[in-house]
Amino acid sequence: MQTIKVLLPTLLLIVLNTTLAQAATPSWKELNTKATSDYRQQPFITAEDYAKDAIAIARKSGNQEELATSLNNLALISTHLQWFPEAEALNKESIAVRQSTFGIDDPKVAVDWQRFGAHLFFK
Repeated sequence: MQTIKVLLPTLLLIVLNTTLAQAATPSWKELNTKATSDYRQQPFITAEDYAKDAIAIARKSGNQEELATSLNNLALISTHLQWFPEAEALNKESIAVRQSTFGIDDPKVAVDWQRFGAHLFFK
């Protein structure tokens, strides 16, 4: 009985700390939403931070579709900041991820190629 009295509060603290830590960590979806929202409202530097964090989460999770989307978002932000070499590298990586995930003939790959072409046009 004495052991239960000692273990129960300890376990409760562990569960509470784990829950709080998970709640404090934003999800990929939350970060992606913040990045696209800031991008539309034009505080590009904060959008860049959110997009980079979304990329990190997508890489860690291994979700290739989320990774490609996040890379593409950061490429758009970089283009608006006139960081053209970075934008080009991000576009190429996004296309490569989509091609390896969905295949070369997938419409999502075509959309990325189209965006990449638009990026070259605005250079």
